[in-house]
Amino acid sequence: MATTIPGETYLGETLVQPLSETGDVTIYVWPLRCLNTKMGGPTFGIDVGDEEIIRFDPHGPGGHWHALGYDKLLEQAGYQEQAKSLDGALVEKATQAISEHIQKEGDLRPRAIEMGALEE
Repeated sequence: MATTIPGETYLGETLVQPLSETGDVTIYVWPLRCLNTKMGGPTFGIDVGDEEIIRFDPHGPGGHWHALGYDKLLEQAGYQEQAKSLDGALVEKATQAISEHIQKEGDLRPRAIEMGALEE
């Protein structure tokens, strides 16, 4: 999973879910990642083994995919076997689990604002 960045604040419990039967491809969510710039939101990433391959941050105007370094589609990044190992049922299960987890964690923004990690 991606490493945290010094100075950033991470609130809520991280959730990791398998996307392949072997568990070598996983998806994670940080419920609230507060950047040093005082903006934030959830962060989602897909790992192959211990390497983050894809990350999406829905914060900021429209959110963004990370590029120039580690955002790659599995097949294009040379992970053809892992791309083939994606299990549709596990992807669906992980999607549902992430949705439920985000709802369970609730709105963490007021706490982050109170802590000074986010601006209103």
